[in-house]
Amino acid sequence: MRAFHFTAAPYALENIRHQRLKVARIMDLNDPFEFLCGDLADPKARRAFRAFKEYESRRSGLLCFSKGWRNPLMWSHYGDSHKGAVLEFELNDELPEAVAYESNRFPFDVPSILAAGGFSEEHARRIYATKAAHWRYERELRVATRLSECIVDNDLYFEPFSKDMRLVGLILGPFCELTPEQVRGAVPAGVHIRLRRARLAFRSFNVVRDKSFLEELIHDKA
Repeated sequence: MRAFHFTAAPYALENIRHQRLKVARIMDLNDPFEFLCGDLADPKARRAFRAFKEYESRRSGLLCFSKGWRNPLMWSHYGDSHKGAVLEFELNDELPEAVAYESNRFPFDVPSILAAGGFSEEHARRIYATKAAHWRYERELRVATRLSECIVDNDLYFEPFSKDMRLVGLILGPFCELTPEQVRGAVPAGVHIRLRRARLAFRSFNVVRDKSFLEELIHDKA
């Protein structure tokens, strides 16, 4: 399936150059309700969910994608105010988990969960993939990673591109100043990506493809 990752222009080039994607740490996610989707009125439930979140943050991270690239809010919030770019990936269909957006917190039977030894795999999957309905515009797809299997560089974690997460394109934002020459200079030998540019639509509140920008297949010429 196609999936899109929004980022600032310099990071887009670095991702292409090193063929890897930065892993988001759970404690650094911008939604404070992440991993706290349960009804936490009971102090025991609060302690259990916080402990689970802290435990998962020590061993896991997330790769975050969107199902689309045309929403101007996404460009504003994650694409450096339309000055960034979108990395277009072809993902193995079994790899990502689609986020479920909910208006209400879930009732979890925390005493029974703790008595059974803790959150089950099904509980964890639901916690990982639930966000408040306010975030619905993101249309998020998530891939959970094990930090122990990631590339570590300056205390940051990265997941290398692979056959299951293949970079196929780059979409420059409406106000992005990157040139095709700069993109071409970042593409490693043997890599081919489709380069496009976005613009603000003339008749709707969307971001659309700029057809005046000649689509180009960027690849190493050597």
